Amino acid sequence: MTVSRSINLPDGFSALEAFVDRWAGNDTMERLAAREESTMSEIRMFYDTMLGYAEQAAVLINQHPLDKIPDDVALLCKLMLALCHAAVAIEVLNNPRVATAPYPTGVRVVRGLTPYG
Repeated sequence: MTVSRSINLPDGFSALEAFVDRWAGNDTMERLAAREESTMSEIRMFYDTMLGYAEQAAVLINQHPLDKIPDDVALLCKLMLALCHAAVAIEVLNNPRVATAPYPTGVRVVRGLTPYG
């Protein structure tokens, strides 16, 4: 999966640009697909790098109401949401997918929470 974009991340987050195309999905299903279609090595690289920026990113994101978030900060927010998916693989499953669940999943999130559900 790749995400098409014309926006860059905010200043100070350029080291995360390499992850945007794969991980900054517009909704939960796109971010889940990024995790499920990645290797553990790819997930680990994303996870470890994002953790180094997570606190700084959270501070920046929290400076804006979600309904008025600038596009570059919104892109960073999507990476932070993807970090949650990566954390499931690293911290819980030790696998990109649930080992006992069919792939691709038959469950589809058709409407998530606004704005990046």
